[in-house]
Amino acid sequence: MRSVREIADRMLERLVPSETAGACEWWYRCIKNQPCNKYNEYTQRVDSCDLNKREFVRCGCTA
Repeated sequence: MRSVREIADRMLERLVPSETAGACEWWYRCIKNQPCNKYNEYTQRVDSCDLNKREFVRCGCTA
């Protein structure tokens, strides 16, 4: 008989294929109309797998 852990692992393998499991990346975005030092905008990066995981990068935005 399989353990609960083995069953759970098998279910996860079906939900998240191993090829895509580590495919998260950082997306950079410009946040406008927010004061940041001498700028009126700043650059933020967001984790593509967890959109609530955000980090400040720098004041100002680049094209």
